[in-house]
Parts: sequence; C-alpha cells; structure tokens
Amino acid sequence: AMGLPASALKQGTQDAAPMAEMKLVLGADFKGAGVPIGAPSKAPSGIQKVEADDENICAK
Repeated sequence: AMGLPASALKQGTQDAAPMAEMKLVLGADFKGAGVPIGAPSKAPSGIQKVEADDENICAK
C-alpha cells in the first residue's frame, strides 16, 4: 500500500526502540502475506449518517 519494497520490512521485537521508524501491528483478520481482506457486508450499527446538504451537524 505504501509502495515499499519487501526489503524495507524487518522483523523486530515486541518492545521496539522508542525511535523506531514504524511499528506494524497485525490484527486477528490477518491471514497471511498477499491474502486480501474483504470489506464488511454491511455498515456497523449506530453510525451517524450525514448527507452533503445537511445543516447543523453536530459530531457525536
């Protein structure tokens, strides 16, 4: 997704140094390198629906 070569990733330890460039945490939906994850079949319940012409929108 970032256009980096595979050589840019190096396996580190659980406790990376404070100045580490980036820490990647994989979630439970990670099935393996190159295995795509699918989008959810429906939107989560309880989300706020906002249309472009709505007025007086207050973030929840």
